[in-house]
Amino acid sequence: MTGRVVGMVGVGNMGGGMARRLLDLGWAVTVFDIDEVKVEALTADGAMACLSPAAAAANAQVLIVCVVDAEQTADVLYGPKGAAADMPAGSAVMLCVICRGMLANPSNSLPLERVMSCRTPLSMTIVVRRLAKN
Repeated sequence: MTGRVVGMVGVGNMGGGMARRLLDLGWAVTVFDIDEVKVEALTADGAMACLSPAAAAANAQVLIVCVVDAEQTADVLYGPKGAAADMPAGSAVMLCVICRGMLANPSNSLPLERVMSCRTPLSMTIVVRRLAKN
């Protein structure tokens, strides 16, 4: 997959809506979710299904994480199939939950300059719109 690629982990109500909008705007979107039905619905719209957060992030310029809490976010980034180790140089992570404590943990390997924390669904929508205009 080449060109503008966004990885999405967590494609429920909010993440799924953002993924569909990015697909509508011509972005390539890779998706992972523990709910296979949600992933299948997005593949019907043109997304590429992935088997892990690492796979969703592997070719993405931006990884958007739309999960419930800091614990799930830590697993997405640093767990056994976590995205942090496989992200391309220069890529970015956008989080839909406030996880500052997790990011400050010295055992985590994702450099802080690669993380942008979005505090509300509204601000996340603004970020997606800014990405889509590039």
